[in-house]
Amino acid sequence: METLSNKIFLVGGGAGEVGEGITRQLMRAGATVVIPTRYPEKIKAFQHTLPESGRLITVEGNVGDPKDAERVRDEVINKTRVLNAVVASLGGWFQGTNLTDLSLDLWTKALDNNLTPHFLFAKTFLPLIADSYDSTYTMINGGSALIPFPTGGHISIAASAQIMMKNVLTMENKDKPVRINTLVLATPIATRSRSGSEPNWLTADEVGSYVTYLASNRGRNVQGETIVFDSRSQLSQIF
Repeated sequence: METLSNKIFLVGGGAGEVGEGITRQLMRAGATVVIPTRYPEKIKAFQHTLPESGRLITVEGNVGDPKDAERVRDEVINKTRVLNAVVASLGGWFQGTNLTDLSLDLWTKALDNNLTPHFLFAKTFLPLIADSYDSTYTMINGGSALIPFPTGGHISIAASAQIMMKNVLTMENKDKPVRINTLVLATPIATRSRSGSEPNWLTADEVGSYVTYLASNRGRNVQGETIVFDSRSQLSQIF
């Protein structure tokens, strides 16, 4: 694995189930990782699993709120002075109702939890790195972006729109050096706290390894892509 020791990453959702694997692998490559979080205690729950090769910085705040996102941005820059890369691992999952039976409140909740945070995160943090050489902005998405899920259609629609958001951001920044990509996790992900995982499931740390690759010199030619990550063989091809 290439060293990322000179890079500072902001990882939205870096204390989440998948996000902690991303945090671990970036730190294992030597990066400094900044995690904005509403729940600092979540970081304490997995801090013992982090390697000593990187450095962790936490900033308390809600990046899903426009004003608080700006405050977090200012605090991050005050602590790091510069950012080299951003990872947006945001959103969640809930299902149980056919689309035409879904209440307006649940529809709004799906957008507010799964699409709007990506918009606010990009709006707040992408401009900080867009003009920087070798910078990367990586969005994490789920397989529901490509496969319609009955009773989970609201999440599928929000996830599909996230891909278009990446496409628009790529076109709007086509003359800038930043590399913008979406990593679609097309299988269930085995996490530290998820029981009953299957042997063929990818792990959160394997997701982190792919994110690390995208930010490394070896991933320098990957730009504007929607990468469907569904097999460990994809890792064996790059490592």
